[in-house]
Amino acid sequence: MKTLKRGFTLIELLVVIAIIAILIALLLPAVQLAREAARRTQCKNNLKQIGLALHNYHDVHNGFPMGNMIPGTHGPTAWVAMLPFIEQAPLFNQINFSAAGSWWFGSGAASVNAATFSGKKIPGYICPSMTLVTMRSPYGTPANSPMRGSYVLLEGAVGLSEVQNDATNGIRSTGGSFLRNISLNFRDFTDGTSNTAMVAEQSGRSFNGTAVVDGRADHNDGYWMGSSGDTRCFNTTTLRHPFGSTNATLAAAGGQACNSLINSEHTGGVQLLLGDGAVRFVSSNVDFNTSTILVTRNDNQVIGEF
Repeated sequence: MKTLKRGFTLIELLVVIAIIAILIALLLPAVQLAREAARRTQCKNNLKQIGLALHNYHDVHNGFPMGNMIPGTHGPTAWVAMLPFIEQAPLFNQINFSAAGSWWFGSGAASVNAATFSGKKIPGYICPSMTLVTMRSPYGTPANSPMRGSYVLLEGAVGLSEVQNDATNGIRSTGGSFLRNISLNFRDFTDGTSNTAMVAEQSGRSFNGTAVVDGRADHNDGYWMGSSGDTRCFNTTTLRHPFGSTNATLAAAGGQACNSLINSEHTGGVQLLLGDGAVRFVSSNVDFNTSTILVTRNDNQVIGEF
């Protein structure tokens, strides 16, 4: 006598599928958190490598690179000066530094270094959490133009050593670590390099190539290699708003390109590179006065642990 094998009923099958779906739903956030943790670690490592590059540059040239080097209307930035120290010497050697006009790959197709920079992406200058939509440039074709970096050079904070305060581009300070046509030395950091933030993460800005998206402010006009000879601040910023600010209206009046927002794709705060090479993750809830002290090199104030 044959025994018939009993199969699953429809209800049992549905229960099994539901259990599998619940397990996947529980597992997926954990996987996403693990991936984001890995991206945040890579971002931290990027900043550490930038810190090493800055210190190696200082050893060779007895000073840190200028934030913006302006031989004419445009010029290179500290990011360009660091290229030989982040294993990008071949790219550095292709650059024409004698060009004083349209030096960088800007809005003009005839920019002197357009061919050199077109399509170039520096992995160490890009946070893995930064999405493509935030990386696109306002000039040229995004697919062929160099992507914006995820980090910004700190000129200082509002209220100290201000050299510019206009309705078009905002406030500029000389109390920070990277200045225009000025190379700073360790001796200029009277608060101590371990108490001064030199570079901030800016991976959270949102820009689709032509306009601000999702309510968050774009940082300014420039690529990572470009600086401006006028009152605009390409790749540098003077802190004017709290860390983690995402309200575009804070930086919308007249553009305020010199006061771009310090925000991040990482939840809860932003990563900062200190002058001694250490990287700290700072909460978006940190007191604004504390953050201004942190980005200033010579105000005789030290905040200690943060």
